[in-house]
Amino acid sequence: MTTFQALATAATSAPWPTLLAGGLVTGLLTGAGLVFRAILTGQLVPRSVLQDEKDRADKWEAAWRESETRMDALDGRLSAIAEGTELNAQLLQSMVNRARR
Repeated sequence: MTTFQALATAATSAPWPTLLAGGLVTGLLTGAGLVFRAILTGQLVPRSVLQDEKDRADKWEAAWRESETRMDALDGRLSAIAEGTELNAQLLQSMVNRARR
């Protein structure tokens, strides 16, 4: 028996319906996996939804930056107030010390 005859015999005795069904199931599972991965990574989101979310994120970022700017300004004012309060406390302490002499 030659190699070709052995391959022909193996090919005719293979369970083709089983192999076909196995290939079909594998293909379906692969397709479902690819769709699932695309959903998780956000590749199936419509462009308009993506643009809306980007615009929304830009608005939130702009609001955050403005808030940070205001907080920095407030921090500067609070530092000045604290420094003034400390100066007043030192002045009062020196006046009390002078009065005790």
